[in-house]
Amino acid sequence: MPSTGPRWRGKANDIDPTHHQGPVAFGEAKGVVVIIKDGYIRGYRMTKEKSLSKYDPLPSSQGGPTGLRMQIKVTAVKGSFHTRFTSAQTDLMLEALRTLQGWGYSDEALAVQLNAGQEEIDLLAERLRGDHETARDFTLTARELHVIHSALTAVATTFISGGGFSEEGFYNKTSFFRENLDAMASSIVRAVDEATAP
Repeated sequence: MPSTGPRWRGKANDIDPTHHQGPVAFGEAKGVVVIIKDGYIRGYRMTKEKSLSKYDPLPSSQGGPTGLRMQIKVTAVKGSFHTRFTSAQTDLMLEALRTLQGWGYSDEALAVQLNAGQEEIDLLAERLRGDHETARDFTLTARELHVIHSALTAVATTFISGGGFSEEGFYNKTSFFRENLDAMASSIVRAVDEATAP
């Protein structure tokens, strides 16, 4: 069965139970893996490809598919940057910070990784925490954006072992795909560059 992502909330009317990778839905739910048990449909889970196309239908030339809309804009304001993050974007950033903290690295190791201490990370995480539904405005310093960017790019390195990068372990821990974090990190740098270009 293909790797699976978030649960599909729609309804699959047309199902091919003979598909070589397991029952797969068609029509509106094309690409959704159907969970069948005892002859009854118990639920649906999106394949990674379906998840990416559902949440970010942009072509690759415009930043997609990343799984979530990661394009942001920032405005330079008195040495800081003003921006609006969606709830999914703040959830992703918060998850990156908390995942790194959860490994129990020493203060010195965190300083190397994020150029910030536990207290600074806690304060930033508290600012990002929201209701998981509302887009919010933020004014962040270049240092705070650097900490967020570092967290987004560092998380994947903690899921590398002798067998290489564990995409399944990454997703199970963070509830996001690596592409999501990479796209967000890239978007932050591009947005700051556009806001500060002469």
